[in-house]
Amino acid sequence: MGISTFFLVLTSCNDDKKKEVDFESLRPKAKTSTAPKVQDSDTTERFLSRLQVDSIQLFFEGFESDETPHFLDRFSFTKSAKAADGIDRNSDRWIFKKGDFATSFSQWFFKDSLAKKSAFYNWLDHFGKDKKSVALYTRMRLSNENLLILINQKSILSVASSAPIESKKWEAYQRQMHPKDTMMLKIFQRKGNKCDWYKKSGNFTFVKIAI
Repeated sequence: MGISTFFLVLTSCNDDKKKEVDFESLRPKAKTSTAPKVQDSDTTERFLSRLQVDSIQLFFEGFESDETPHFLDRFSFTKSAKAADGIDRNSDRWIFKKGDFATSFSQWFFKDSLAKKSAFYNWLDHFGKDKKSVALYTRMRLSNENLLILINQKSILSVASSAPIESKKWEAYQRQMHPKDTMMLKIFQRKGNKCDWYKKSGNFTFVKIAI
C-alpha cells in the first residue's frame, strides 16, 4: 500500500465517524494464565546484545516482562512475528532498566494492516488510563512521561519513559528487527509537552504533520 493511500484511508475513516470495531469479535479466546517469565543470565545477555548492535545502540542494564494489562491486549494478533528476544509471540512487552530509570516497551503484532488500523482507531477512542478520545493528528498531552508511538504496517510500537527517549534509535530498532513491517506514522511527546504527529516521507525519514 502506498503512503498516500494509507493516509487517505486513515483520514476517510476519521471523517466517517471512525466506525468502531465490535470488541467481542476481536477478543482472543480465553487463555490459561501463566507466571511472569523469568529470564536467565544467558537469555538476558543475548537479548540486551540485540539492542546494542551498531545500527541500534540502545543500552540497558536489565529487563523484565511487563504483565500490566493494556487496552491493545484484547485484540487478535498473528503469532508469526519474531519478538525482540527471538521468540515468536503475538506481542512483545518489556520494562527495560538503566540506573534509576525504567522504560516501558510494548509492541503488538496484527495479522494484516486492516486489523492494525482497526485496533489503532479503537485505541485512540479509549486512550490511556482515563480512556479519553484522541482525534487523529491532534496535539495534546497523551502521557505524563516521554512517549513514542510508531504505527507500522502490521504492528504498533510504544515506548514510555521518565528518561528522554531517543526516537531515532527506536526507529532503527524497528527497521532492524522487523524490516518488512514498514513504519507509517509516528507520535512523539516530550515530558510536559503536547505530542507531535509525523508521517513517513522516505525510507528512513519522517516529516511533521502541520496542525
